[in-house]
Amino acid sequence: MTSFVYSIKMTLEGARDLPFLLSRLFLFLGTLAEYIILIRLLEAARRQTLLEAEVKSNRLLADMQKEQYALMLKRIGETRQARHDLRQHLVLIQGYLEGGDKEALREYMRIYGQSIPESADTVVYCENYAVDTIVRFYLNQAKDEGIRVEVSLLLPRQLPVPEPAVCVLLGNLLENALTSCRKLKSCQNPYIRVHGLFTPPCTLSFTVDNSFSREQQNG
Repeated sequence: MTSFVYSIKMTLEGARDLPFLLSRLFLFLGTLAEYIILIRLLEAARRQTLLEAEVKSNRLLADMQKEQYALMLKRIGETRQARHDLRQHLVLIQGYLEGGDKEALREYMRIYGQSIPESADTVVYCENYAVDTIVRFYLNQAKDEGIRVEVSLLLPRQLPVPEPAVCVLLGNLLENALTSCRKLKSCQNPYIRVHGLFTPPCTLSFTVDNSFSREQQNG
């Protein structure tokens, strides 16, 4: 059995010995193999992280599509009902006109005008469709739960970075903010503030602020 012992006392003759050279070669190859394995592990971890982000993004888009589909069905039903109600109103108005009862018609129109609901919120948060959709997805939930929202998104129609990456990042921020607000009592006036800014040529920044309790901060 041959053993190799390294020390600070190394002579020129010892450094030329074949066992020493072989040991140095094996040490180099072993270190190289370790680096190769480490690089492959890091690359595998990177691919796994990207895959998980893509899966989460696809799941989020699927949820948003379900919400949009349900909203579309609701709008179709409302439109169908509105058409039916409009026919009845036209029949009554026609009857008042044929009978010449202008006072009754005026009173009916006044009452009917008060019964018309205010138009739905059609505000567009930003010009980019993907960002606008994901912000609307979370903030609509917040509004339905009585959470006050403030939005300022100064973004162009085309973003300088891939939209899926932006949606995953912004979706995580909004999801965390919504979860935090849900833990508060209604008397605490929860809020979510969303700000986004594009600075030419390619700087994109977001901030999402939300209310939180002292217990959450300490935790």
